[in-house]
Amino acid sequence: MEAKDLLFQLFSSISTGSILFDDKGVIFYANPSACNFLNSQENQLIGALVEETFSMLIDNIHNKNKNENGIVFDILNQNQQFELLPRQKLYFVSTNNCKSSVKADTSCFEIDGKKIGLILFRDIAKDKEYFQELVVNNTHMETVVDNLPVGFIEYDNFFCVKRINMAAENILGIKRDEILNLHVKTEDIHTERKNSLAKITYPFLVKESKTIKNKKNFLNNTTIHEMILDFPTKREVEVTTISLLSTKEYATRGIIKLIRDITKEKTLSQSKSDFLNIAAHQLKTPLSGIKWILNMIIGGNVGIVVPSQKKLLDKAYITNEKMILLVNNLLNVARIEDNRFGYVFKENNIIKAITDCITELYLMAEQGGVTLIFEKTDNIQPFMFDFSRIQLAIYNIINNAIKYTRVGGTVKISLTKKDQEIVVKIQDPGIGIPEDQMKHIFTKFFRAANVMRLQVSGSGLGLFIVKDIITRHGGTIGVKSIENKGTTFTIRLPMYMTAIKPRVID
Repeated sequence: MEAKDLLFQLFSSISTGSILFDDKGVIFYANPSACNFLNSQENQLIGALVEETFSMLIDNIHNKNKNENGIVFDILNQNQQFELLPRQKLYFVSTNNCKSSVKADTSCFEIDGKKIGLILFRDIAKDKEYFQELVVNNTHMETVVDNLPVGFIEYDNFFCVKRINMAAENILGIKRDEILNLHVKTEDIHTERKNSLAKITYPFLVKESKTIKNKKNFLNNTTIHEMILDFPTKREVEVTTISLLSTKEYATRGIIKLIRDITKEKTLSQSKSDFLNIAAHQLKTPLSGIKWILNMIIGGNVGIVVPSQKKLLDKAYITNEKMILLVNNLLNVARIEDNRFGYVFKENNIIKAITDCITELYLMAEQGGVTLIFEKTDNIQPFMFDFSRIQLAIYNIINNAIKYTRVGGTVKISLTKKDQEIVVKIQDPGIGIPEDQMKHIFTKFFRAANVMRLQVSGSGLGLFIVKDIITRHGGTIGVKSIENKGTTFTIRLPMYMTAIKPRVID
């Protein structure tokens, strides 16, 4: 293949306009992109003079070449580019007065001893439109970020502050002019004005900082902390740290901090917890007294009780038990949220814990026409767990199973050992849980729609407490349910301690 044919094939495949001309300035090749750009057919360009095909403007002024031979002389004899100052613009104007802003490059080389000139050019009008659009979008984004109700700080990989919005300035008590392009150091925590900024930047420096969430994936790492800031005023904040990762080798390419003032939320939450504590404690004492009196009467300690009286007293006893469970659940939820739901771990018998639950709930099951069956493996040795907490978790699940099982149904409790795990299954043929609501069952105050229609009493707190207890024991709880067919809860507990030991409260 000849050199010219090779050039023609090469330039025909590129999107940049390409023109080749000889030492007389006569065009002997123009690729399709050049023809489109100059609004001409190929046969109109081939054989035409470069100087007559288009004129060149710099900042809308005709270029004054140093030599009367113009473009051809500059390219072939001086081998010069179209030299522009930084802010100047280059235009090509075709013979039909079509004017376009361009980026152009030129070159001169020899083939078979003859000089050949080359002009490569492309329309940059679209690039400028795109750039303007980027500027507008960037301005829009800056406005949105600066007016976010949460604090926003952006760092580079070296914890140099690249951006901060007004909310962050107000929370941290520092102006952006003071910290933009500032490398935040750990020792800044000892400087009053930079104390809060250093805490936000390095949460591990804050002793009372709590990690709420830690999530990692291939696009970003997200961690949420709660901490107390002292400057400029004392407040509690939630700090979300997002490490931005590039898809190339998962390298970090910056860090974002989102700061939310949660002082009012915490105050309201504490007020709610205090109210629940006071109300629950005030209710617990008289309810315990009623239970004691009912036990004495039903037991015949104050005289003979005839069957019709016992039936009414049993109903009163069950109703009182439901009230005690509700009060205890309210107290337990408040303790969980305040991190006061203490645990005492020691070797205990899981069979006894389940048997005690069944004994306590036997009367309720009998009144509801429900049969309780306990299938167990007797060779399970005592292992480390909190007896009262596990008993509470199992009690809540069996209690629900009885409530939502129709008369004549059977609630089956099974206990097995698999490897180094204890598996407790509680199965009922009750009303089940709608599939679209399964994801909510361990949240506070959740009650399924079908339960609400039946108007069965309950607080929606039991399973929230159960989930916390099992999780704190290093175990798991799963649920399978089909509406109108029944539900099975499966609890798995390790026979060795894996969870972080919670604070023990007497």
